[in-house]
Amino acid sequence: MNSKERVLTALQHEEPDRVPILNTFTPEVSKELSKIFNAEGMNLDLKLGHDCLLVELGVFNSFYMDFSKESYIDRWGIKWKRVKNPYGYYMEIDEPPINKVEDIYKYKLPRLEEEPFYNDLKSVCDKLYCFRPFRT
Repeated sequence: MNSKERVLTALQHEEPDRVPILNTFTPEVSKELSKIFNAEGMNLDLKLGHDCLLVELGVFNSFYMDFSKESYIDRWGIKWKRVKNPYGYYMEIDEPPINKVEDIYKYKLPRLEEEPFYNDLKSVCDKLYCFRPFRT
């Protein structure tokens, strides 16, 4: 069974040859795996045998937008800060752009059509030829 067949079989509540796999990693783990497997991003996921690929859009893109900084403000107006844990670091929201009801009226959404917002999704679809109508 290939990945697509495996996922579709599971979604149809039938038994695939094995459970479909998708893993995500912290930047530290991803960096080490990239060295070991000589691949990054989607290519690393494919080398690891993932059946699904996670493409993040919207605010999720901000989670590790600039891991080199102690804090940053993303295109959504969210302030993120780097936090140390026993195994490395992670980013968490430090200050949301909307703190009270009145803030909703002042909040401006980013102009997503003006940014390379969908480039990751497009590159995955282009590489895997999955930009076709979904049919079972």
